[in-house]
Amino acid sequence: MKNRKSVLYLVMLLVSAALVSGCITAVTPSNKSVVVVVAGKTQAFTVTATSATSWLLDDVQVATGKTYTYAPTDEEIGDHVLKVKETSSSSSSKTWNVRVIIGVAGYLHYTFPDQLAYKNGGGTLEGEHAALFSDYTLTDNILYSAGPPPVYVSGYSLDQFVDKAIVNAATPDPDKALGANDARALYSIVTRSNLDFFSNRTDFLRLDAWNEYTTDLRWDQFLQGYLLRIDKDGRAFYPASVAGAIGKHKTKWAYDIYMFRKIDVKRPDAAGSLATFEVQATTDSYVDDTAYHTVWGRWTTKFSVETKSFGTYTNVKVIPLTQFLTDYVTNVPGNYTYKIVALDGTYKNGWTYAKMQQAYYLVDYDLIVQVDGSNNVVSGTKVNFPVRIELISGSPVVYDYSAKNPPAYAKAY
Repeated sequence: MKNRKSVLYLVMLLVSAALVSGCITAVTPSNKSVVVVVAGKTQAFTVTATSATSWLLDDVQVATGKTYTYAPTDEEIGDHVLKVKETSSSSSSKTWNVRVIIGVAGYLHYTFPDQLAYKNGGGTLEGEHAALFSDYTLTDNILYSAGPPPVYVSGYSLDQFVDKAIVNAATPDPDKALGANDARALYSIVTRSNLDFFSNRTDFLRLDAWNEYTTDLRWDQFLQGYLLRIDKDGRAFYPASVAGAIGKHKTKWAYDIYMFRKIDVKRPDAAGSLATFEVQATTDSYVDDTAYHTVWGRWTTKFSVETKSFGTYTNVKVIPLTQFLTDYVTNVPGNYTYKIVALDGTYKNGWTYAKMQQAYYLVDYDLIVQVDGSNNVVSGTKVNFPVRIELISGSPVVYDYSAKNPPAYAKAY
C-alpha cells in the first residue's frame, strides 16, 4: 500500500510539473519553412498552449496571448523571425521564419527629365545636356528619316531612364529567385506626354473612327528607343523595326513612364506573334473599353482573380492559366501542348491542355504552378517569374485574331 501511494504521489508531482512548465501542443500556420506575408496585408498566427504565451518578433516582444496578427509595412520588407513561447517555460516555444514581400503593384512609375518645362523656361538646345542629362549618355547619328535625304538626330537611349536595380527592388521575390536577372523584362511600358497626356492608349479612348487598340511596348522594344532632344520636341522615338511604333508610341514631350507586369502568350503561327496580357488588368481594375466597344463591337478581356489554397500557399490570389488562352490567341486550346518560360530562360515543357486547366499564376508570388486533385502543388512544376506561355504545334497554324477581343490594359491613370 505504501508503494502504491508513493507511485501515485510521484505521478501527481509529474502532472503538476507539466502544468507549471507548460506545453505548446499546436500552432498555425504549421509545416511551413517560410511564411510569406505581403506588406500592407495581415497574417494570423495562433497557438494552443497550457499556460500564458508571449510573441517575439526579431527578439522584441510584440504581443501576449494565444493569437498574434502580423501586419507588416513596407519598411519591414525582408526576412524576420517570429517566436511564440510560454512564459512559464523557456523550452516550450515555436519559431517561424517570416518573409515580408512587396505585393505586385498595379504599376511602376518613373519619369524622364522634364524637357517641356526646360524649353518653356527659356532653355536652349546647347544647354540642354548640362541642365537635364549630365548623368546620361548622348547617342548621335540616330536615323530619324530615311529621306531622301536621310535625316540623323541625337538622343538618349531609353533604358538609361529605368534603372535595373530600382525595378528589381520593386519586384516581389519571395523565393529569392530573381538574382542577377533583369526584372525590367517582366513589364510592358507606356510613355505619356506631359503636354497633352498622349500615349499609345489615347486613340483607344476615342469615340470615333480613329479608335484603335495598340499594344503597350515590351521591354525588348522599349530599349531600342531614344529620347530625342528639344529640337525634336523631346520625343520618344523608335526605329521602324519596332512593331506598332509608327506614330502611336512616338510621344512628343515624353515624361511619364508606366510599367505593368505582363505575361506574353506566343501563338503557334509562322511569325510566332505575341499577345501581351497585363496581369493587373482585372475585372476590378482596367482601362475603360466602352468607346472601343461602341466603335468596334468588341470588349477587352479582363482577368477574374480567385482566392485559393494550395498546400503551403494559403488564401492566395490566383489567375487560372486558361484565362490567358482567349480567342485572341487560339480558338482550339486543346490542340496544343504548352511551354512555360521563365525570366532566366528556364522552362517547363509538354504541358497538355488538361494540365493547363490545373495550373495557376499566383499574383503576389509571381510564379506559376500546377495543382493536383488534392489541391497540392505538383512537384517540379513551379516557374518563378514567368515571362511567356508558348503554344506548341507540329507545324505553323494560320489563325486570324484581328477581330477578336484583345487583352485589357492595366490601369494607372
